[in-house]
Amino acid sequence: MPDRESSESNTIDEISAICSAQADTAPGLRLLNELGSSDGKSWPMQRVVAFLQSRMVSTVGSNFLVFGLQAIHAILLARLLGPQGRGEYGTAMFYAQLLIYVGLMGTLFSIARMSENWKSDFAPLQRSAIRVGLITGICAMTLSMLLVLIAIPAAKKYLVPYCLICCMLLPWEHMRLTCLAVDHGRGTFRRYNLSNVVAAAIFPALVLGLYISHIDSLWVVSCLTVIVPLSGLAFYLLVSDNRKWFGELAVAPTRLIRDGAQDGLSVLATDLYDRLGVFLVLWLVTIEGLGNYLTAVPAAQLLVVAPNALALFAFKAAANHQRKITVTQAVQSILFVLALQVTVVFLLSTILESLLLFIYGQRFIGTVPVAQVLLLAMAACGCAIVGDGYLRGRQRAILGVWTRVFGMLTMLMAAVLIDHPNPLLRVAWATACGHFVNAILIIWLVLNDVRRVAALPDRRIVEGQIC
Repeated sequence: MPDRESSESNTIDEISAICSAQADTAPGLRLLNELGSSDGKSWPMQRVVAFLQSRMVSTVGSNFLVFGLQAIHAILLARLLGPQGRGEYGTAMFYAQLLIYVGLMGTLFSIARMSENWKSDFAPLQRSAIRVGLITGICAMTLSMLLVLIAIPAAKKYLVPYCLICCMLLPWEHMRLTCLAVDHGRGTFRRYNLSNVVAAAIFPALVLGLYISHIDSLWVVSCLTVIVPLSGLAFYLLVSDNRKWFGELAVAPTRLIRDGAQDGLSVLATDLYDRLGVFLVLWLVTIEGLGNYLTAVPAAQLLVVAPNALALFAFKAAANHQRKITVTQAVQSILFVLALQVTVVFLLSTILESLLLFIYGQRFIGTVPVAQVLLLAMAACGCAIVGDGYLRGRQRAILGVWTRVFGMLTMLMAAVLIDHPNPLLRVAWATACGHFVNAILIIWLVLNDVRRVAALPDRRIVEGQIC
């Protein structure tokens, strides 16, 4: 399931108020949280407390909370189903998960950009957004079901019924995500975070019930998978400030779909690129091997939790036509993200083996070496995620498409050239090579774009001609 975020309402109200009042913060974070000033002032110590209470920190914190919930879900699911069952569920979810974001066709970004500059009542825009989600969700569900029927390995065809059930989650999840895109653009992170964390908590709670009851039926787990986004959507509608979901639209859904086309290509390249490793394992390795690989992924994905949150602010900073980002600010931001990733890799690598065996048990011993390699892959991936958020805010998402194409080609070549007796490790190392190539290219493109915009006259920035 997608990433989720959140916090307590009173705390976030205070955080939002403080955030709105802050004009400049740490230079290394200016690009990421939109709160930096352009006059090059240093970071006075009296601003430390205000920064720590900012909405960026609350969003990063809620991302870690969501990661914790997803980790609990992954642990319970693995212990409930075992390596074989975990691989079967991963197969059932593969095409549905692929089309959660690919099927949205970039509309999350077109909706967020429109919301960023929307000056009137948001209710019509929210109505347009949820209709976009309904349209894309039905299309994605249909496509995923077709892929299930024609693109599942012969040895795994017995899982087709489970796959078809899981595909039914797509319309509900798309409607939930398009609604949240409006909150992303308008900066209402209180509801954005709260809705995401509640949605993230639903599946672990359901799986915990199965675990306690010793119900390890894949049929039951597949059906509960569809209930999760439906419940998440229901909660969002409950807490939304819009009580009129039927009425005049702000813009035709087709326009939002059309405006998101370039971002849709970027998302397509991103998800194909991110899931290429799983796809190779799906076709080249046994069900049990796939279960070990999928169990290793959540541990490594800690490296993309903070970058996913930082990418939201990189997007908003880049989409803001009223502020010019300096090269110095961009370099400081890049160094900050790199330092963050290196630190987390070092800390995790020291405890990874003991932690995985303690949590999952000896049945998942094959997970450990794969997870160690994927730590490096996800560290590079996190850096690329933040940079890609910036490029999307500049409406230059097509550049990210090409970097991922090069990353995928690198991954495929590495999978062929790397000589390793363990096919899981061969795929893991190939994945790491692809992520490093992509990250290097993304960083280079971000710096080039910042230099280009910095050279423009201020008048063109104000007029929104930066793209």
